[in-house]
Amino acid sequence: MRTLFSTLALTMAMGLMAQDADMDGKGKKSPEERAKNRTEIMTKELGLTPEQIAKVNTVNITHARGVDDLKGMTDDKVKKERSKALRDKRDSDLKGILTAEQFAKMESLREKKKAVAKDKKVGKKAHNE
Repeated sequence: MRTLFSTLALTMAMGLMAQDADMDGKGKKSPEERAKNRTEIMTKELGLTPEQIAKVNTVNITHARGVDDLKGMTDDKVKKERSKALRDKRDSDLKGILTAEQFAKMESLREKKKAVAKDKKVGKKAHNE
């Protein structure tokens, strides 16, 4: 019986440590890693050409570095303005790289993801009330 409890406790502890390890690595990617991941997703979703991949990756790296620079800011208003400026610059750069169809598809996918995130947020609020 004692062995059973020890084994059970050890298994639970290992599971919790694995969760902690997952959570630690989740938000600590470098701007280059985040840009690479974003470029891979865009390649898959939009069917980018090899030439487009290189250009899009450069835009994504610039954007990810800019976002990192915002993390230390304390003034929310300025942070929000600069964040919007970064997004606008990225979209402007991407518009020059992607075809009209690819850009439209990217915007459509972005809107769908926003809707899903909003639904999740509304669902959490309803659940918490």
